[in-house]
Amino acid sequence: MSSLDLMKTECLASGTLSSASIKRRLINKRRVAPRAQQDADSDCQLCSMRVCLLAIACLIYPVVMLSFKQMTEWIQDYAKTLKEKTEDLKRQRQLAEDLLHQMLPKSVAKQLRQHRHVEAESYEKVTIFFSDIVGFTSISASCTPLQVVEMLNNLYMCFDTRIDSYDVYKVETIGDAYMVVSGLPERNGDRHADEIAKMSLDLVAAVRQVSIPHMPNQRLQLRAGIHTGPCVAGIVGYKMPRYCLFGDTVNTASRMESTSLPQKIHASSETYLALMKDNAYELQLRGEIEVKGKGKMNTYWLVGHKNYSVQNDSLVCHWNPNMARKKKTAAGSVVSVGNSSVTVQSLSENANSPVSIPSAVVSQTPQHPQTD
Repeated sequence: MSSLDLMKTECLASGTLSSASIKRRLINKRRVAPRAQQDADSDCQLCSMRVCLLAIACLIYPVVMLSFKQMTEWIQDYAKTLKEKTEDLKRQRQLAEDLLHQMLPKSVAKQLRQHRHVEAESYEKVTIFFSDIVGFTSISASCTPLQVVEMLNNLYMCFDTRIDSYDVYKVETIGDAYMVVSGLPERNGDRHADEIAKMSLDLVAAVRQVSIPHMPNQRLQLRAGIHTGPCVAGIVGYKMPRYCLFGDTVNTASRMESTSLPQKIHASSETYLALMKDNAYELQLRGEIEVKGKGKMNTYWLVGHKNYSVQNDSLVCHWNPNMARKKKTAAGSVVSVGNSSVTVQSLSENANSPVSIPSAVVSQTPQHPQTD
């Protein structure tokens, strides 16, 4: 081969290589261009998406915050309502317990709430008080049933507010009969006779302030009897259970009341011996009387307390039944607390002016404040 041919061949070879390289570069460019376009499109879409999300967030944020605020307020209101209902439930429960404790002793009520059987319990010494209204049958016959209910309600509210000052337990009321005991359900040693004696003097004095609805110028009279002895107490009945007392002491106390006289406190010899231990009371021998079911018995009249200069049954504390219904110990009621005073009016002929007694004296001797 000549030198010319060799040159042509090299040129051709060189030209062939150049065209092939150019083709490869064109192909590579064609391949790279779509990728760049795709990347640019992706960046644009991502940017658009971010803008959309930001716009959506800007729109949703106030709604979410408002909903969160409303939810927080609802939770707070619900918590407040729940707290109020809980407190109301506690108040209602306390009212129910207080009502139950007015009908049954606390120790007995606790056992009944626990579905436990309440065993009857024996007490060696208690003092029982019975009272009734003198001439109640004739009074009831001359007035309407509503007036009878009003009269008894006023009387028993007056008594109930007074016996709170003594260590006694009100057993029951049957018609015009009022039954109270001291020494049970909580034992108080030898103080039961003293507590009943003080309470008896107080109630006999208090009955004078209770008027008869259809006879406003007349006052009720009480007949009372007390006796000391052993007793058994227990729950009787399943529906409307009652805390009842059993034993000869109950019968004898009832006989002391039935054989008593108006505005008198009839005491048995057992109660006389119990009261004479402290020699604080004035008792008069009534003598030997015939008692139904008991035969002959020596009995006594409880006249008063020796520590008082004014006879007990000549003092009456003013008591407003309407105020007592609203609040048992309201300011200005019969017996108030603190620095208040109790107004006492003498019913004797020689004393017509009321006397103001400090409450400190009343707290020491709640049944009969001392006057000069």
